[in-house]
Amino acid sequence: MTAWHAQSVDDAASQLQSDLARGRGSTEASKRLALHGPNTLAEARQRSMLALVAHQFRSLIVALLVAAALVALALGECIEAGAIFVVILLNAVIGLYTEWKSASALAGLRKQSVAVARELREGAQSKIPAAHLVPGDVVLLDAGDRAPADGRVIDHARLHADEAALTGESLPAAKSADAVADFAAALGDRI
Repeated sequence: MTAWHAQSVDDAASQLQSDLARGRGSTEASKRLALHGPNTLAEARQRSMLALVAHQFRSLIVALLVAAALVALALGECIEAGAIFVVILLNAVIGLYTEWKSASALAGLRKQSVAVARELREGAQSKIPAAHLVPGDVVLLDAGDRAPADGRVIDHARLHADEAALTGESLPAAKSADAVADFAAALGDRI
């Protein structure tokens, strides 16, 4: 995976064979769209509630706890067995809630996706469906716009990005066109 944040603007443009002044040509964009596919979040297969519940009981720890509860029952220790079954049930409920919340968060991210993107195509600004953006496209953003795709900042004027959905930060993060020195920088540290 290429660390675009660690490369200079010119190096990234060169690797992507992108013309920063004119943007991508329509023919090349069509080829790249066919090669890379649409700029959309992958649709995860939705699991049924029954499958989610069953998944909570498929682990070695749960199997060991069930075995311990059965041994406790066999020895006549009903209170201990009941306590172990309560722990198993609580673990399942918490796991189910966590999986449901993560699925809801992903659905929320899909709803926030941008439908139309403004980009530079063959030297002119144009609006295209955001799903048709391809690697190397030059995307134009104004104040308040949502970024329609991952991208490398080329030029900016006091750019700040709201990364709350990705990093949990409550304040917008300052961004720069400078390369980040750390190749393995965490997402929140990629200015």
